[in-house]
Amino acid sequence: MTQTNRKPPDELADVRERMKELKRREDELKASLIAGEADLVGDEFIAKISQVTSERINSPKLRKEVAAEQLKPYLVTQVATVVNVERMTATEDDNG
Repeated sequence: MTQTNRKPPDELADVRERMKELKRREDELKASLIAGEADLVGDEFIAKISQVTSERINSPKLRKEVAAEQLKPYLVTQVATVVNVERMTATEDDNG
């Protein structure tokens, strides 16, 4: 645990602000990787970009219908782009 001279409410506010900054930077990095503007291979990690398809329930429509057999027509399919990073093996690191 890191100790500071800041009182907990103040430090918590600082931490939350830093988390927002880090989230903004994460979003920038992910966007540049997805757009092909950045190299996917780093010194220690390689980024792998994939798309994940998932189904979500449309709650307003579901509330109108309760029977389980009537659920399927209310599923909404969504596609998301995902960036995963993995630590490179020594072989990948050597081959660059």
